[in-house]
Amino acid sequence: MKSFLGPALAAALLSASASAAPPPGIDAYGAFLREQIHQVGPAQALDTDTAQFVARFLETPNSPYSALVEQPMFTNTVWWNNYVDTLRSHGIDGADEALATLQWQGGFTKARPGHEVTVSDAAVRAYRGREAAANAIKAGIDPDIFWQARDMSGSAITAAAGYALALQLLREAMATHDPADYGRAAIRPDVLTHYLRQTHPDRIPEGDLRYLSDLLRGAIQRRDVPVTGTPSQRLPAAYRLARVTAAYADSKGYYSSRAFCANDAPAPGQPLGPDALEADRPLCFIAATDRGVHAWFRRQLRIDALKLHIHENTHQGFAHLAHLLGTVLILMDLVSFVEIADAFVADRLVVEGSLDDDTAALASERADRLLCRISR
Repeated sequence: MKSFLGPALAAALLSASASAAPPPGIDAYGAFLREQIHQVGPAQALDTDTAQFVARFLETPNSPYSALVEQPMFTNTVWWNNYVDTLRSHGIDGADEALATLQWQGGFTKARPGHEVTVSDAAVRAYRGREAAANAIKAGIDPDIFWQARDMSGSAITAAAGYALALQLLREAMATHDPADYGRAAIRPDVLTHYLRQTHPDRIPEGDLRYLSDLLRGAIQRRDVPVTGTPSQRLPAAYRLARVTAAYADSKGYYSSRAFCANDAPAPGQPLGPDALEADRPLCFIAATDRGVHAWFRRQLRIDALKLHIHENTHQGFAHLAHLLGTVLILMDLVSFVEIADAFVADRLVVEGSLDDDTAALASERADRLLCRISR
């Protein structure tokens, strides 16, 4: 059967992982697109590009700080009611919850204390700052994992975030499986124990790091997200990873004496449009959408990769970080919630026999255009 993802991309995104598989979930956008295809036809459903789709949800879609559209126009369509019924079979009850699921999984929400996340005084102390705490809590990273991954990764905060999320995913898998099933599910508690006790990055076994890389790769590649568990566990891994990187950026402070946030919003004088991401500057991360933080992450990833390339022969620990950046985190340049979902959905519909090859090629062409744009 022909794949419309392209050989290289399909191999990268659909490769098998040795990690434990999370419980079944829902790809809210995939279901959203499928319902449109069935109701309005593939040509019309696949004709909307990402910018148009995002504009349905965000008032100023080209800004990382955009507010949500309170009631998107598509919620008044007949097919939207069918979509809501589809999500009910996954335990999502009613139109409001269906819309909230799309907004959350789509990366359209922020991390403001008292709004999207709850930040206690204890959390502020644990993460050494209110903004850092808010981002780390939305990412769902426990404080002990947060700081240990940072200590083992030096200044490469994107790599630190990668290991932090992988360790958290392992802890979550341990909590949702019977210990008797750990071996069958490829869950290795010893990896978590060894990492948290380590004081020198060079002494972390290479096999443990490879296991964590596989675990992270599998999570980033997954299209569906669990519908149970904590809010952070219902957030796509790509956005969790971007959020924990932002938490590291906030926790280490900045060279500038000017604050980036004021009253949980960008500080006066901060750029609010696309220029907010120029010059590799930080954002007011708690006021930014997950998609905005994800865009910043991709820039930070290149900065960290360059630093590690320069120093890769000076320390064995750098080699481990460079491996994670080069083989796993590079997927973050390709995988977001919406960008290539059309090709995935089209592939599935072709396999099911409900979409012909010529029509499905529309999704492939759109995915190619998006990937060219993303990879800049």
